[in-house]
Amino acid sequence: RAPPPRCPRNWPRALGWMEARGEERAPMAQAFSPRKPRPVLTGTPPGPQGECSIRVVSRFRPPVTDEELRDRPVFHVHPDGRVIEAYDGSYRFELDRAFAEASTQSSVYDFVGGPAVEAVLGGYNGTVLAYGQTGSGKSYSMLGPAQPVAGSGQAPEEQQGIVSRAARHLFREMAAEAEGKTEFTLRCSFLEVHREHMHDLLSPTGRKLRVKELPQRGLFVDGLSRENVTSAAEVVGLLRAGSRLRAVARTRQNPSSSRSHAVLALHVEQRSLGGTERLGKLTLVDLAGSEKAARSGCAGESLEDAKKINWSLSALGKVIDALAEQRPHVPYRDSQLTRVLEEALGGNCRTTLLVASSALSQHYEETLSSLRFATRAKKVRNCARVNYVYSCEQLVCLVAQLQEELAATRRHLARAAGDSMGGSVAWGPKAAPRGGGTEKTAEAARLGLSGSAPALCQLPAACGPGPGGGGVSATVLARGGSTPPPPPPGPLLGPPPLLGQPLGLGGAAALPSAAMLRRASPTAGSCLAGPTTPVSSSSGGGGTGS
Repeated sequence: RAPPPRCPRNWPRALGWMEARGEERAPMAQAFSPRKPRPVLTGTPPGPQGECSIRVVSRFRPPVTDEELRDRPVFHVHPDGRVIEAYDGSYRFELDRAFAEASTQSSVYDFVGGPAVEAVLGGYNGTVLAYGQTGSGKSYSMLGPAQPVAGSGQAPEEQQGIVSRAARHLFREMAAEAEGKTEFTLRCSFLEVHREHMHDLLSPTGRKLRVKELPQRGLFVDGLSRENVTSAAEVVGLLRAGSRLRAVARTRQNPSSSRSHAVLALHVEQRSLGGTERLGKLTLVDLAGSEKAARSGCAGESLEDAKKINWSLSALGKVIDALAEQRPHVPYRDSQLTRVLEEALGGNCRTTLLVASSALSQHYEETLSSLRFATRAKKVRNCARVNYVYSCEQLVCLVAQLQEELAATRRHLARAAGDSMGGSVAWGPKAAPRGGGTEKTAEAARLGLSGSAPALCQLPAACGPGPGGGGVSATVLARGGSTPPPPPPGPLLGPPPLLGQPLGLGGAAALPSAAMLRRASPTAGSCLAGPTTPVSSSSGGGGTGS
């Protein structure tokens, strides 16, 4: 195939040789444009598992240099604010939101940072990830103007970035919630990933940081310091102090190019009067920009930085591809960056990807690559859930809920097994199964469904309502004969049991003691020991519950 004809540097390629190859590139444009846009989630995730897709937002920066002012744009934002198209129609990308060059910091935050803060206050993990080539405006969107961050002074409010606005938003909402007797604790950490090594920007002691994962804590960076903060000004102060230690270099494309990935995390702990504790984490990530050495003119140490930056961003792209295609193996461990962001990519988090780019022809290839990355990221699904911390008393109540759920499920399976055999499985050991035969009895015994009849058990009234407001019933009544058992309850989701509140039908019983738990029967229909009443099944079999 003959190579495409060359075109002048400042002439839009979309109006040149791309137009001649429109028939070949049109199918590619369809491949990179999602047919069915996914819904934008700004509230509670739908479904019992909280599954949601990564929200993808694009922002074009305005031209700043004389050369860019003389250039012509190749891409434009559709009036609906969600579609980015090439002027010749060769490419079309549909995202959750697209901001043109005239967009303001406030409008970007309202769509990107605001929902993330609301999710964190609800107990979720939220992440805002800024991605794009070097000089595309990532740091401006996240941190605001470079001078107030690196030096002294306060940027005008209309120019402040997502970090400053998110800090003010958090403390404003926490002050309102504190009036409702909710206690908050906020801690801040600031991490840098430079040349595949992690550095603590708030406590630069030089100690080695490692990413670890524990069942109790999940994914965390071992050795990373956390500073208590009581105001938005303290968060901004820590941001400035850490940014002074961040690796920055001058290149042809960017006078203050970030040579490392910065990860600022705000850990929010909230405790209500009922004893319920929720943990939320807001992670704000400013990635280093991808670049070409020939174009940026970097050499020496700056060239080594560029190699490591491109390596980590390539690893990030591989992770996105593996998650989008639902491969069995996701290469999180290929880079320290992807290891740190593992929870935000396909894990327990509500993630927003902010893709910064330029619509001008001289940045055409980099912008096209960024938009392709954004389209692939839209296919990644996360599973966000509220992070509760259970006390010992609440764990006892949770055991009671799970025991009753298990008993109800066994009764449901017993009825289903009896119907499939042409009869029913009797609860009592003396009852003869309908339809005769020892095979049915053996099958019921194998399933653990035969035995004594479930009794009338009193569950502790201290357990709180269950998911959906239904709670766990305080009374469990065995049902036999022709009366069908209730369907098994759904998975136990939602907040932990609230101490001191009645459970379902409610009673005044106290929490079960350790001795009561030891007396709990493992057979079908058993629950916490307590006052019991024998119940006869309608099939004639008698038995007593444990």
